[in-house]
This record gives sequence, C-alpha cells and structure tokens, in this order.
Amino acid sequence: MHQALYIIPEWFFDFSVVMEILFSLVTLAVAVSGMAVYKIIKDKKIWRFSLGFLMISISYAAWAALNTHIASTLDKGILMISLTNPPLMHVLAVYTYIIFFIAGLVTLVYTTLKVERGELLYLLLGLALTALVSSLKILVTFRIVALFLLTYLVYYYFNEWYTAKNKRTCWTLAAFILLVLSNLFFIFTDSTSTFVLGHIIELGAYLILLVSLLRTLRIK
Repeated sequence: MHQALYIIPEWFFDFSVVMEILFSLVTLAVAVSGMAVYKIIKDKKIWRFSLGFLMISISYAAWAALNTHIASTLDKGILMISLTNPPLMHVLAVYTYIIFFIAGLVTLVYTTLKVERGELLYLLLGLALTALVSSLKILVTFRIVALFLLTYLVYYYFNEWYTAKNKRTCWTLAAFILLVLSNLFFIFTDSTSTFVLGHIIELGAYLILLVSLLRTLRIK
C-alpha cells in the first residue's frame, strides 16, 4: 500500500531540511534549558518536561536524516516522502521519528498528571504505540494520536492559565495551540502552502517555549 509521509515543494526541500535541523536544535535547547531550571527549583515535572522535549529533538534529527535519504522526485517540481518499498534504513528512520515524537508527547502528558507512577507512563506509552504499529495507515494514525495528545495539553494548560493567570503558563498554552494548528495543517496537507505554513507555525511554537524557559532562568 502506498503511504506518503508528506509532500514537499521542490523549491522548499533544502529549506525544509534546514528547518527540521532547527526544530531538533531548538527542542534540544528547550530540553537543556528545562534541565537548568530543574537544577534550580528541583521540580520533577520540569525534569520530565525536559525529557519529553529531548525525545522530540531526537525525532526531528531522524526526520532531517529521513528527508535527506528518501526524497524521491515526482512531477511538477514536487517531492514526496513515501513508505512504498523503501530501504530498511529509511523504515528505521521513519519509525525513529514517529516513536520518539509520540514518546515525547506522552511524557509531556504524563508530566501534567498528579499521579506519579511509572506504571501509568508505561500504560499511556504502550497504548499510543500499539495504536500506531497495529494501524494499516501508520502515518495517518501517527498524526491523529499526536493531535489527540496535543489537544489534551492545550486543555490542561488552558485550565492552569485560567486558574492562576500565570504569564509563563500563558506562553506555554500559546505554544501548544500553535502545535495543534501545525499538526492540523500536516494532516490536511494537500498543497505546498499548508506544508510551508505548518513548518513556520511549528518553529514559532518551539521558539515561544524556549524564550519562556530562558526568561524563567533569568528571573531565577
């Protein structure tokens, strides 16, 4: 069965790879900044938050490598990343991207829960990954699972912001709203404009999180 991971305008391909590297670096910076905040305030939630973004950073690194290796030329100047009869290395890159991204989001969701039990994290991650690997259309399922987790995070941070009116929580909420929007663009990618816009919105979301953490460090 033919499965396209996404379609890229040829003129955007080189820039796309650069942006994916930027995603990896920025999310890594979010993880490192979070660890620095954790060392100051010793809040385990911050440590888990950082771990989640570290896994997301690894997923983007795999995504950048994937684009470099498995882009195939189509017509009209369009490139399509596909899972149709790919080499084993390409399959491993796709699954690395998917598994680490979902694992990162699950870790972020677990961070918001009041119950600190490893069994719960195992259950959440196991259910999410089982849904992915058992799906006939893993890439569509991947985006749907990611959207579900992201909308939960928006719901959680909205309630946190509404209750406390904390500025840092407001910025975190804004970042996750942007990630939901970018994910919607990727789900309904049927033109080059949605792909480009999704990338730009996604980068903006991660930069908001990074700036928020850096400001927290400066205050501390």
